[in-house]
Amino acid sequence: MALDSQTALPRLTTAAESTFLSPVSTANRRAVSPQNLKRAAQKQRKSFRRCCCLAVVSGFDVFLTEGHLIVVYLYQPGLVERPITVLEMGELFLQTAKQPTACCIMADYSHSTKDPDTARALFEEGAILVFLDLPEGSEFGIDFASWTVGANFRGMKMIPPGIHFVYYSAVGSDKQAGPRSGFFYNFEKQEIIVKKWDVQLEDVKRELISEDEVARYRENKKEMDKFLGPYPYDSYKKWVSLTNHLTPSLIENLQPTCGYVCSMAQFVSEPSTSQSRKRDAEVKAMEQEATKIISKNKTKVSLEDGLPKMKTVKGTKIRYSKVPLQKYPEGATPSEVTKFSIDSSYQLELVLEKSYGENFSGILGEIQFAFICFLIAQNYDSFEHWKTLVHLLCSSDQSLRLRPQLFIDLISLLHFQVREIPSDFFVDIVSSNNFLTVTLQEFFSNLEAEDIDATLRSKGLKFRQHLTQKFKWDFTSEPDDYAPVVVESTN
Repeated sequence: MALDSQTALPRLTTAAESTFLSPVSTANRRAVSPQNLKRAAQKQRKSFRRCCCLAVVSGFDVFLTEGHLIVVYLYQPGLVERPITVLEMGELFLQTAKQPTACCIMADYSHSTKDPDTARALFEEGAILVFLDLPEGSEFGIDFASWTVGANFRGMKMIPPGIHFVYYSAVGSDKQAGPRSGFFYNFEKQEIIVKKWDVQLEDVKRELISEDEVARYRENKKEMDKFLGPYPYDSYKKWVSLTNHLTPSLIENLQPTCGYVCSMAQFVSEPSTSQSRKRDAEVKAMEQEATKIISKNKTKVSLEDGLPKMKTVKGTKIRYSKVPLQKYPEGATPSEVTKFSIDSSYQLELVLEKSYGENFSGILGEIQFAFICFLIAQNYDSFEHWKTLVHLLCSSDQSLRLRPQLFIDLISLLHFQVREIPSDFFVDIVSSNNFLTVTLQEFFSNLEAEDIDATLRSKGLKFRQHLTQKFKWDFTSEPDDYAPVVVESTN
């Protein structure tokens, strides 16, 4: 659905519309009496009892019922100053003797909340994101919902307080969609933040908006309302379940210093220096010498060293925890080397100590951060880091005994994450092994030891059963990596 003015709302069939009120054509408008409005509400009392008016803006009011949006164009705009139910509006018309000329449109809007109390709370307490000058036809999203914006789009309203991920993929001058970019933000109650699109940079302006300008938008909140799309509350519960370990401080530590996550890595060539020019001259001389030698065999050669040296743009890289490459401590005995080559506990404990100290559950927040960045921001580096951390925890046998609660929470985290991705998403093209099944098989195997916490083991085995039933994943057969190697005789 386009986030636009009322003209952008999709229409359903005439039959669907007639379940509320008969459609009114432009050529033949007719008055809809307050009695008819109330009668329509009473006719579907079960549904309309849960309806509420989400906004009152410039001559039309927006109602919601059981996943449908109903727009009623009123004769007198601004009659209602707060969210009310359809029944309350019918009563109001009767009391004030107002005769509205109305046209009712039902449109699918399944992402919105059906709970009037929640809608009222979000209407009054929710935050507002004003997003100006985003080119028409661009993609805009927040958390798990995205839209193609219309010409009148100005942002999002009724945003629940807390951490959210806002993202966009703008249409450039060539009418092609650019790479997806986004940012995490911790919205406060009734907060208004303002973002502006920079046409020249084809990206969001990085400089902060002044408090005076934000205050002006707050004063004009009612006038802006009709240009703001409501937050898709029906997906909010899912968002919370996938970000419950994220904190503002963790996001501040992980996100790029520029504040934005981009789907594609941003590179810049290294500036030329006297040292690099000297190196380039040496490379050129080597190329000329190589050309003389190889030309005798009529073979063409090129040296990649002559290409520009590229590096990541400063401030654009996500600052994930570094997992040490060495799997065992210095001075380890041969038996310890063998043990920690299989058990990743030494690496895990180093990561926890260096990055999180006593707050060891912070690593779960980092896993969730990486998951959101690869699933929504489409950042491939985050996908690789997510796999690294998941495998690190699932292959840490000794840490299962030291930190049972960490792994209990890990199971809950993975339970919600696997629901959001296709079951074959992690299948390696070369080996045909599913990353998750191979990794979780090792985890479930470690949980079967007798000295494992009973609660942890029970939850882990239930999780295994759930995955087996839902995705038909096999955790009993050995993966190819663990299969015995057959060496054929050369005789």
